[in-house]
Amino acid sequence: MSSIKKRLLGSLLAASLLFSAMPHFITANENNLSPIDGVISEGRILVPVRHVSAYLGADVTWQPAGKLVTIRHGETELRLRIGSTQVTRKGESLTLDVPAQIRQGVTFVPIRFVSQGLNAAIDYNAETRSASILWQGARIPVITPNSFNRSELTEARINALVAKANEATRLSDYKQVRTHFRPYFTDAYINKLLIQGGPGNEYRFTEQPHTYSLGTEGSITQFSYASLDSGPLERRLTLLHTEDGWKVNDISFSVLYP
Repeated sequence: MSSIKKRLLGSLLAASLLFSAMPHFITANENNLSPIDGVISEGRILVPVRHVSAYLGADVTWQPAGKLVTIRHGETELRLRIGSTQVTRKGESLTLDVPAQIRQGVTFVPIRFVSQGLNAAIDYNAETRSASILWQGARIPVITPNSFNRSELTEARINALVAKANEATRLSDYKQVRTHFRPYFTDAYINKLLIQGGPGNEYRFTEQPHTYSLGTEGSITQFSYASLDSGPLERRLTLLHTEDGWKVNDISFSVLYP
C-alpha cells in the first residue's frame, strides 16, 4: 500500500473514531430524522427538552440548585423551572398546559412549549397516535408509549437485533464479522462498524426495547440509567426493511440530560 493511501486511511479512521465518540444528535437540516421518544402526562405529550433543543439547533443549560432550565436559540431565550407551568420568553410569561418535570433524570416539557417558545408547528397523527414537530421544512416524529411497539417487527426479530447490537460491542470475538452480522445488519453499517471498530459505546443494553416503524424505516430504542454520571444513555437502532427483512442500518447514542 502506498504511503498516500496509508495516510488517507489513517485520516478516515481517525475521523470515524472521533465522530463515533460524540453524542449523536440529528439537526433539522438533515433528512430522515429519527423519532423523539416522548411521554404522556395528564393527557398531554411531553418531550425531552435537551433532545428537542439539539434537533432545532438550540443550546440548553441546567442549574441544579434552582432546577432552572435555560434554552437559547438565536436571540430567543427561554427559562423554566421544574414543577412550574410558567415560562419566561423575552421578558414575557407563557403558561404551559402541564408543568415541566424530571423523569428518571431527564427533563420533559409539553410539546406545546416547542410551538409557543420556539415557533415550531405541531402536527398530530391520530392513526399512529404520534405527533410531529415541523421545523424549517423538516418533520421530526415524536412517539409515546401509546405509539410504542406499533410496528411490523416481531418480538423474535426485535430480540435478535438487540442481541446482535450488544455483540457488536466486541467485534474481536468474531473471526468472520461480515458473515456473523450480515443477516442482521446492512452492508453499509457493517462497513461502518469495521472502520470504527465497534458501535461507539461498549455498554450492553438489557433494558426494555421500544420499537416503531413506518413504511420501510423503523427504530428500536433502549434507555440505561445505570452508573452514568452524565445522565441517562439512549441507544437507538435505526432500521431499514430490506429484501431479507428488517436490519440495523445504524446505531447511535445520546446522553439525555438534563
